[in-house]
Amino acid sequence: MMHDEDGSALLLAMTAVVLVAVAALLVVEFTAYLAAAGRAQGAADAAALAAAAVAHPQRASRGDPVTEARRVTADWGARLDGCRCQRGRRDVEVAVSVEVRALLVTRFAGRRVTATARATLVPP
Repeated sequence: MMHDEDGSALLLAMTAVVLVAVAALLVVEFTAYLAAAGRAQGAADAAALAAAAVAHPQRASRGDPVTEARRVTADWGARLDGCRCQRGRRDVEVAVSVEVRALLVTRFAGRRVTATARATLVPP
């Protein structure tokens, strides 16, 4: 008794194509999440440094450290979620978040990634 195997190679090839496409989609999704995390950390670092420069005791009259941190995070496409930034202090701490632009990974890991940073200005 002979079995008709016409089309079995096509089915196997189609399955392989679907698996490769799903794997590529997952790589793109994960990369989008990592890019957002990197942008969040960069924004947090920059905001902390900017706020520390404004908050420094010798420069406290030049502006508000929270306003400066908010401006810098907006420049990075991020949102300032918290800022321990007081005028006249040498150290600041900020919390920043960035929206993840992905479809699948946000269902499991959330739509925003957060990062924190501290900066301390030490006189020369």
